[in-house]
Amino acid sequence: MRAVYRTWALQRERRAGYLARSLIDRSRAISGLGVGDKMALLQGGPTRGGVASRANVLQFKGSWQRLRGFYCHSDRRTAATIKVVVGEGTIAEGTRAEIDLRSKLTEGGTITVPRMIEARDEGDFIMIVEDMVPGRRFQFWRDASLYLAEGLPQLLATYVHFGIRHEPLARFLEGGRATAATGLTTDREFAAALEAAMSANPVMPFGLCHGDLLPSNLCVSDGKLVFFDWEGCGEGPLIVDLMRLPFKYPGATQSVLSETLRQFVQTFDVSPEDVGHQFTAYVADRISMDPKREHLFLKAWRQGIQAVSA
Repeated sequence: MRAVYRTWALQRERRAGYLARSLIDRSRAISGLGVGDKMALLQGGPTRGGVASRANVLQFKGSWQRLRGFYCHSDRRTAATIKVVVGEGTIAEGTRAEIDLRSKLTEGGTITVPRMIEARDEGDFIMIVEDMVPGRRFQFWRDASLYLAEGLPQLLATYVHFGIRHEPLARFLEGGRATAATGLTTDREFAAALEAAMSANPVMPFGLCHGDLLPSNLCVSDGKLVFFDWEGCGEGPLIVDLMRLPFKYPGATQSVLSETLRQFVQTFDVSPEDVGHQFTAYVADRISMDPKREHLFLKAWRQGIQAVSA
């Protein structure tokens, strides 16, 4: 009976757009408010943050541009999620790109993603309904070997499936950012390596990127990896996409970092020296964006350079 009710609740909210209308109303109400007023508004009212829903759990993005509803049941056939996004803004653009991509990912069969049941673009809101994937969040300390055995090969196969093009390194790290990174570091070895990378200016593989490869977007389900949240997808340098995950905890994910760089060399037939240049440029970019973590980035840089030079 509960399965029937949960399925009915999901179908009703899909048709009536309760979540979508509530999100739009709250997004408009919250714009322009200070932090304290926002929190009061989110916490007030008899419903979850003022949003009417029959979902078991609601998850909000802090900007109130995105909302998820989780419809849970022990019978996996009736468990699903709804993602609703306000129809304008960066997240909306990414969600439209995600809808277009998800069907292609399913057809390609190179990577595991949740089954998309329905996708609607109503102009003022976008809604994606997909299977709920039972499992847990990816954890480096227990899942690194699974990622290297299954997740990384899937990503590399997906890059190849959607096509590779090559662009000079300078297109990724233009001179001003390289100069900024050099000015921020006192590490002479790294500064010399960055200068060599910019001078060599090797070509870099560009292609379709996930855009947000973080532990929170990887699920371990029945011993398999599932890739979530493709709204950050787009064209870009592939080494940047691949480094997003190990650089979540730079210096503390050596096995993933090192093997990723080695597989990069093999998959794209790039010389270890050129991969070293690309990796150095990536680290320089991270230093320019977050100089307070320079010591961690440099620790990871040395680990990576050692791996590709071995």
